[in-house]
Amino acid sequence: MSNSRIAKNTLALYIRMFFSMGVSLFTYRIVLQNLGVDNYGIYTVVGGFVTLFAFFNGPLNAAALRFFAFEIGKGRSDNLKTVFRSALFTHLFYGVVAVVLLEVLGLWLFKNKLVIPPERMSAAVWLFHFSVVGVFVTIVQTPLTALIIATERMKVYAYLGIVDVVVKLGVAMAVVFTKGDKLVLYAFLLMLSTIGIFLIYHFYCSRNIKDGYSFRPVVNWKLQREMMGFVGWSLVGNVAWILKTQGISILLNIFFGIAVNAAFGIANMISTAFNQFSQKFSTAIKPQIIKRYASNNIGEMTSLIARGAKFSFFLLFLITLPVLLQTEYLLNIWLTEIPKHSVIFTKLLIINSLINSFTNVFDIVISATGKIMEYHLVISGMLLFYVPVSYLFLKSGYQPVVVFYVSILFYSVAALLKIIIVKIKIPQFSAWNFVFSVLGVSVIVAALSFIPPLVIKRYLTETWVSFFIVSIVCLMSTFLCVMFVGLTKQEKNWFYARLKILLKRTAFEMVENVK
Repeated sequence: MSNSRIAKNTLALYIRMFFSMGVSLFTYRIVLQNLGVDNYGIYTVVGGFVTLFAFFNGPLNAAALRFFAFEIGKGRSDNLKTVFRSALFTHLFYGVVAVVLLEVLGLWLFKNKLVIPPERMSAAVWLFHFSVVGVFVTIVQTPLTALIIATERMKVYAYLGIVDVVVKLGVAMAVVFTKGDKLVLYAFLLMLSTIGIFLIYHFYCSRNIKDGYSFRPVVNWKLQREMMGFVGWSLVGNVAWILKTQGISILLNIFFGIAVNAAFGIANMISTAFNQFSQKFSTAIKPQIIKRYASNNIGEMTSLIARGAKFSFFLLFLITLPVLLQTEYLLNIWLTEIPKHSVIFTKLLIINSLINSFTNVFDIVISATGKIMEYHLVISGMLLFYVPVSYLFLKSGYQPVVVFYVSILFYSVAALLKIIIVKIKIPQFSAWNFVFSVLGVSVIVAALSFIPPLVIKRYLTETWVSFFIVSIVCLMSTFLCVMFVGLTKQEKNWFYARLKILLKRTAFEMVENVK
């Protein structure tokens, strides 16, 4: 296992994520101020409807990445270009389907459902068409992104992501200094930026991944059937997740009204941010797991499964512990008025995210096998019962928080089912070892890490100083517990070796700067 490569890839992805989040928040502020509330409302409704069809991207990217990494792992680099061209055809097909569905549904939507002022209807239609083009280009770009990740060029992927958000910031700034219809201009420039980013990906891949890249789609019926089947069953998982999330939102609205929906929206936004943090680590190790399965190196793969799950949890717990202990204070800083239930909703959804951090690696393992039908039938099928069960509790008079306790229960059961399925698919995988050495050790680390900051917090009043002190104690407590309880001797040696190299390099650079 290339621990060094995984560490570097993870760091590159986190840098991309933090930079993108910061720039995106600033861009959002500029766009809202300059479009105005009415125009932004139109953009949200129309653009949101179009973007909904981008949910194709997740399964498409997963399929492309799996097949590319599998060929590389098998040592069939000469066949990688053929697989890429087949994947490109698949993405073009789904892109055309998305455009046709959007244009047909969009026409019906504009005529029958959307409430848009007559004087802004023309602008809304232009926004719609520009957004459709953007979705098509994004879908076609997906195999290029997957190829870069499969070949583990994470720095390039990070740089291109940073370029993307900087370009979008430039688009927002252009709207500030121009006259005319700002909504149409913003939509048009976003479309051009999407095309521009696609061209950058194209030029990079054509010059630097010549053995795997060719922008000439080809139909290979055997590969097409495998890819479309993979995408189809992945879509089942995505649909189940969407139904779960939107279903709970509707239930909360029916039983408790929009105030509880506001609390759910805030908690869900925070949870989504933490989930993205966890998924970045999964992205870094995904090519390695698939390549080891393809090369039949099952021993190293199972070791990577255990380490991947454990490190994914530790990284997420490191940043969520301060939030779990100081949720109310943080929400008071962020919001002028905190909707009721926001604090408890946020805490429980963070716990959900921590549970999911263990199981992200199993999604990758099943993806590597290519046999995902049973997996999605079991896991997605079980999650579909989440909304009906929550409805029964709410109908019986329980408070809204009950749906999050039900969610934790369902995701805990899903985690155990995933362990069983992986054991069935890969007999060499030791389920008991995973339960004790990963789940058990992680729970112990979490419990021990809680104690010092919890004790200190009891003797401090909530101020900026106490927030800073508690956060530092959380980080130190978690780090020490991970190092002395969570890591094996081999993992510690690797960490110390990397730290020693880093310190030597830093010292050398400091000496050179002095000279």
